[in-house]
Amino acid sequence: MIINIKATDLDLTPAFKDYIEEKIGDLDKLIEILEKKNNIETFVEVGRLSNHHYKGEVFFAKGDLNMPKKSIIAETTAESPHAAIDLLRDKLYREIEKYRDQRGF
Repeated sequence: MIINIKATDLDLTPAFKDYIEEKIGDLDKLIEILEKKNNIETFVEVGRLSNHHYKGEVFFAKGDLNMPKKSIIAETTAESPHAAIDLLRDKLYREIEKYRDQRGF
């Protein structure tokens, strides 16, 4: 799986980049069962919704998983960027499971 990461109004440190790759990379096991190709491309964007809010769900994460016959898209908001990535991974996991059930795996 190829993971492309974009940060919006947020510093993308090497540790945070590794965290994103670890969490989203776990989905590769599910995708390999569905599609026998390793060229699946995933786009992840993480950032702040606005620069003037400091409380509440001010961080977002968007994920776009491009498979050969289907594109799976998920968006989340949370109080921290790590929590937004965790929620994004869970949403993408559920969407992959739905796709898997539709295809009869």
